[in-house]
Amino acid sequence: MEPLYRTLNRVVKTMVGLGKIRYRVADNYRDMLFADVQDHYARTGVIPVWGGASDNTVFASAPINHAFRAWHDHVHIGLRLGFDLLSESRVCEYQTRSLLRLPWLSAVQRRVCGALLHTEIVEQARYYDRTGAFPVDQLGFARRQLQTLGITL
Repeated sequence: MEPLYRTLNRVVKTMVGLGKIRYRVADNYRDMLFADVQDHYARTGVIPVWGGASDNTVFASAPINHAFRAWHDHVHIGLRLGFDLLSESRVCEYQTRSLLRLPWLSAVQRRVCGALLHTEIVEQARYYDRTGAFPVDQLGFARRQLQTLGITL
């Protein structure tokens, strides 16, 4: 399977590298509170990330999805923000602004990556608030969200 937008995969790898973000897939992630994640990161410099639900994503790669989660949680930790919709929106804004650090991205690529970040973070959080679960078909969910913005990939 191909990623929905290969450039976003490159962005994730670049941002994890620029931030020197160390992470590992944690088998016990489901049992951890975010305070545990923060504490583990403070003690070890490694962010534990959940490995599940990484099959049907925009990244088409579990390792890239894990890297995205690490980047995302790194921002949560750095900004000291929780996981309510307002906090997710702020984390998304920060991650979207971070795209400006990548001079190799064109304006169109920034727009598409920003729209995908918004979908992955804010729209999935809204979906969770409505349904109590995250979308199982994250790829289909992202495609539908992008269509509403007039973006076809």
